[in-house]
Amino acid sequence: MALKYELEQWGAAVQAYDSQDFDKALDTFETIAESAKFHFNMGLIYATLGEHEEACRSYKKAVKLDQFFAVAYFQKGVSHFLLGEFEKALANFNDSLLYLRKNVLIDYEQLGLKFRLYSCEILFNRGLCYLYLGQTDQGMGDFTSAAKEKQTEEHEVIDEAITVQGQGFTVFSIPVGVIYRPPEGKLKNVKTKDYLGKAKLVAAVDPEDAFTGFTGAQQQKKQGLNTTTPITKANTEGAVIQINNGSNSRPASPTEKPQRPKSLSSSPRNPPFPMRASRNPSIARRRPPQNEGTPIYVDDDKTSNGGGQFPDRRLPASEGTMRSTSPAPD
Repeated sequence: MALKYELEQWGAAVQAYDSQDFDKALDTFETIAESAKFHFNMGLIYATLGEHEEACRSYKKAVKLDQFFAVAYFQKGVSHFLLGEFEKALANFNDSLLYLRKNVLIDYEQLGLKFRLYSCEILFNRGLCYLYLGQTDQGMGDFTSAAKEKQTEEHEVIDEAITVQGQGFTVFSIPVGVIYRPPEGKLKNVKTKDYLGKAKLVAAVDPEDAFTGFTGAQQQKKQGLNTTTPITKANTEGAVIQINNGSNSRPASPTEKPQRPKSLSSSPRNPPFPMRASRNPSIARRRPPQNEGTPIYVDDDKTSNGGGQFPDRRLPASEGTMRSTSPAPD
């Protein structure tokens, strides 16, 4: 069973018990009665209603789940005593005293039950059972032992019972209203908490403030500062396109063919393949270094041998045959 559900039902059952709605409390405990303390609570409720037979059955389930449950044996003996079943009561008080393990008391408050089980109370109850069974010596012996282990002012009645041999006295018991209660801290943690709260609608006084974004960019926009930097990139045909940086220039349309930069020549002698964009487009037309005396062909259809002379460039007469060339006459 989920711990949250168990705590919620436990708290609801205790609240019903405090409101004296005992039927609801029993029904609620029945849904979570998987531990000894819940069956024990049901036994206390039945005892409050005077149904001690049902109370004994609940106590029996409790000690079956926890055989060292000393206070459950104690209360089971009380119910048997009130039913006149003194032998059964005597046996339960013996078990309660056994599981007290020679301690003077057991404090159940830290476990949720505001009650202390004292050894003198168990001895006194057992002594009453002996007296009602006609065993006066054993009964008075338990009274004497109980008087030696008194702990509180309420135990002063033991001395009075000794003087009259228990006539008119009844057994010690857990007071009405005392049951196992869940820790308050755990009950508070079970409740759902809204850490985020609810959203609030805030109206902007200035229309320029009706935005969601970075305030720094908005402040620069108000002051007329350029918040972007120019970026250039090359398209597929080698043209340089400048990204819009806040000026009047507009980016090239996808269907519009970009124009070539002015730094590039529009001469038909330019190579047909695209040229790479460069910070200095004139580098693309820079002539390679010339070696003196070696003719070099360039785009202007001229050769230079370093001496200012331009020999003829002749075509072959036929495929596979080269005509001899002679230098032009002076």
